[in-house]
Amino acid sequence: MHSLVVNNSRSRARIAMRESVSPIKYILFGMLGAYLLVAAASVSSGVSANNSFAVLKYLRIALLLCCGALSITWFRMPRMNSAGFGLLLLTSVYWFAGAWSSSPIWALAYKGLFFASVIAGACMACAIRNGSDLLAFCRSMTAAALVGLILVLMIVMWELGSAPIFVHGRLGIMGINANILGQTASIYGVISFFHWTIEKRDSWKWVSLSVFILMLLMVILTGSRGALALCCLGTAVQIPTISKQRRTQVILYGIALVTMLAIGYFVVNDTGGEVQFDNESSSDQWEFRARLWSEGLKDTRSGIWRYAIRLFTRNPLIGIGWLHYGKSWGTVQSSYLQVLVEAGMLGGILCLVFLYKATTRMIMAVKRARKSSDALSSLTFLCSGLLVAILLHAGFESSAFVGTTPNSFLLSFCVFHLDMRMDMGRSQEVSRRVRKRRLTT
Repeated sequence: MHSLVVNNSRSRARIAMRESVSPIKYILFGMLGAYLLVAAASVSSGVSANNSFAVLKYLRIALLLCCGALSITWFRMPRMNSAGFGLLLLTSVYWFAGAWSSSPIWALAYKGLFFASVIAGACMACAIRNGSDLLAFCRSMTAAALVGLILVLMIVMWELGSAPIFVHGRLGIMGINANILGQTASIYGVISFFHWTIEKRDSWKWVSLSVFILMLLMVILTGSRGALALCCLGTAVQIPTISKQRRTQVILYGIALVTMLAIGYFVVNDTGGEVQFDNESSSDQWEFRARLWSEGLKDTRSGIWRYAIRLFTRNPLIGIGWLHYGKSWGTVQSSYLQVLVEAGMLGGILCLVFLYKATTRMIMAVKRARKSSDALSSLTFLCSGLLVAILLHAGFESSAFVGTTPNSFLLSFCVFHLDMRMDMGRSQEVSRRVRKRRLTT
């Protein structure tokens, strides 16, 4: 009887993976993949200095708004549950805090992008309803990541010999900040790793695994500590999707740790002298290293964090509304300090409540996913990995609460999906109890 139940559950999962996918969802997933690429390129110094490329900023906004509008139109807003409601309440207060800043119109406009990003991520969570949707989502993200890698290679070949590829030992192209480049690569890496774990077709498995390895290498070359932590945590949480046996999981965790240490050691020590990537008229030479160990010991945050605390003390109750320099948003390299500075203790309390709700909801969802065999249970591990990674990354970067990066979008997507999974689990338990009562009576 047990084998029959297992076979039936597996057959239902295979049937779910073969369900048709709406063309609207392909468009939505493709737009999301394009948004991740454009978001990184649109904030580069090269785009800011060249008006001909400034269209990328408007393209980023257009893609975000289209994702939100398409998601709301076709897949509606999910039900407001504990973690999702906490995030939406925090987002609303944080956005409305711009009304009492020194530049309220621009504050509400910039923070409105963050609000729109959260709404779009929540609605995107409703778009993935079965195994076929999940597979289409993963393939779209992997394809977008592959396009991004090809573009990076083309840019490197174009700039080689005329512009520095490694700036102060860190990979940087087109003026894109190394931290932003590493952050984008780590997100793509986490999703492509998950795609590799659930993909059945060999061709896609090779593509997704190759994309993951290349994205991990790019993260290492950027020397971004936060991005490396994001990538490592995001992939480590997903190991249960490979095998449900505890012994196998421990072995995989050990292999992953040894591999990461070996890659880091090789990149740091295999410098082999200096490599010149500039033109002949420049005297600057950049050493080929990722600087993992030196970056890990360097203090690059304490100064601006002390400045953020001083700003917080000016108006500790409701904050200053919006930290800006003219029409540009000023960040303090920590999403949590950003909330304290701009929304005060009110925003800080809401942030703590949200973190508690999100953590408890994630733990409960993972426990349910370990016992479940449906096609979407594996997505719980991806969302949990991304959520843990983004929340940790938020301690050292302001990207989680800024509308110009994809972190806020993915944060909302993960939170609302975990809420939905808990609702689905409860409804399934209720239906099982009803069936048992009918059988006993």
